[in-house]
Amino acid sequence: MVALPASNAEFDALVGSLTRTYHLLTNLSDRLHGGEGVTTGIRSVLLLLAREGPMTLSQIAEHRAVSRQFIQRMGADLIARGWVAAEPNPRHKRSPKLVLTPTGWSVTDAIQRREASLGPTIFDKLTGLDFGSTRGTLDQLNDALATHLAACTESHDPRRAGCK
Repeated sequence: MVALPASNAEFDALVGSLTRTYHLLTNLSDRLHGGEGVTTGIRSVLLLLAREGPMTLSQIAEHRAVSRQFIQRMGADLIARGWVAAEPNPRHKRSPKLVLTPTGWSVTDAIQRREASLGPTIFDKLTGLDFGSTRGTLDQLNDALATHLAACTESHDPRRAGCK
């Protein structure tokens, strides 16, 4: 294993913690919602649409940092389930916006109720934490990563660090 400078070691530890948190949250989400056919990815898209309103596939993909094709497949599944509908986009005829249907809103409400029930067992135990500061740190990290990835895409230079 390569010895990292102290700042890199701290970053590596942070990434390790984030990875563990991501997997724990995914496991919890699958246990809470899996019986309803709601994967972690579906949950994410439904709650995004509930929070932000109608969005194009590209907007959803950008928000989730995944490919548009991945969201296109998920969107087709959500449309087939009747949880979202594709509505015309006045700004772009070939890029409809996905919008929650009444059934999709019911599914989203059920997701939020199940997650709210975790308060006494998990979230009420997280006392004294500064969630605003933590979110600010994660937002800065997300911005830095997104900027780096955008530069990779724009430069098309595989020699640029982390751009293979």
